[in-house]
Amino acid sequence: MGVFLRAAFFLSLLRLALYFIAGIGIVYAIAKWLNRR
Repeated sequence: MGVFLRAAFFLSLLRLALYFIAGIGIVYAIAKWLNRR
């Protein structure tokens, strides 16, 4: 059970990191687009 909990925690952490990176990429792209205009 502990291994399953650890795996679920790791997966949720990984998903959070992916969302974080995606958010930074979107903000960066929008800022770049605004600066280019």
